Amino acid sequence: MNSPDLTSTDTNTQRKYAFAGLSLALILFVIDQITKYLVRGYVLDNGGSVEITGFFNLSYVWNEGVSFGMMQSQTHWEIWGLIAIAAAITALFAVILWRADRLITAMGCGTIIGGSIGNIVDRIQFGAVYDFLDFHAYGYHWPSFNVADSCVLIGIAIIAYDSLFLTPKSEQKS
Repeated sequence: MNSPDLTSTDTNTQRKYAFAGLSLALILFVIDQITKYLVRGYVLDNGGSVEITGFFNLSYVWNEGVSFGMMQSQTHWEIWGLIAIAAAITALFAVILWRADRLITAMGCGTIIGGSIGNIVDRIQFGAVYDFLDFHAYGYHWPSFNVADSCVLIGIAIIAYDSLFLTPKSEQKS
């Protein structure tokens, strides 16, 4: 049994990888938006926070800044500036996705794109990103996040893993 060629530069193969990455982005975007909608309603109906376990809650948090609430934006221009930066980064990963000659690269880019678009839509619609996954333990509290944030982080991890451990040494030098 032959294993799939993960380093093909065939244009048709690249298009298949791009389609797979974009399909994954669409699926993850939809999952992100559905979870935000459902959890937001559920949490609001239950007082703004729902304890799930001793270390995990569903919460009602609007993040007006970037990752983990840093750089909180208050003005209209700051919000649109964050949207523009996120859109530019998303476009960069779309270009990388389109040029991907490895399926794992395409899937990593698709994961980042889906998450990024999910948060961009929130920021356009609400002026902030809805975060609801709230972990805490032993007096430490991790900043709330959402499915889109998780997708971006996982996508970056996939691309980093691929670059560090899966890309053949001959490709890394060229």
